[in-house]
Amino acid sequence: MQDILDSFERSGGEVTPEISDLLASPAHRQVLYKMLVDRELLSAASILREAFREEMKYRDQLWSGAKEEPYGSHEGIFQCAFLLYRMGLTEDLELLHQASDLNQDVGEMDIEYFVGPGPDVSAEFLDQSNIKDAEFLAAAIREWADDPESPTWLHSWEERQLYAFRQA
Repeated sequence: MQDILDSFERSGGEVTPEISDLLASPAHRQVLYKMLVDRELLSAASILREAFREEMKYRDQLWSGAKEEPYGSHEGIFQCAFLLYRMGLTEDLELLHQASDLNQDVGEMDIEYFVGPGPDVSAEFLDQSNIKDAEFLAAAIREWADDPESPTWLHSWEERQLYAFRQA
């Protein structure tokens, strides 16, 4: 699986057809996430976004019955979302929001996934965006951030996410 990262780096950060073929496999994506969790992620932004799109397709196929889950990788969408959160880029908020509306199997994604850039930055970005229902998400982020316990919740959430990565 190191090959996927090596190929990605050799391509100058472009997701090639070879890399896309590898990302189509839930098992390969799981290994990729474990390899990336403790690395600097900005240089892997395009591969993570492509992997997240694959996760959304996979979850939709699971929901519709078009695929069964042979790999135990149904949580891949949340693992990849956590990595997008850790990158902290506002441009990923729309992609995360699309996943939260995917189906009842995914359900609504925890608000924490949307505060990677910072609660204020995320809410302001959403206020300025044309993303469907962005105003509701921005309000939810502000409400969450206004609670004095939110930094503690965020820290605990991050720790649980990292623990899950290391146990998978």
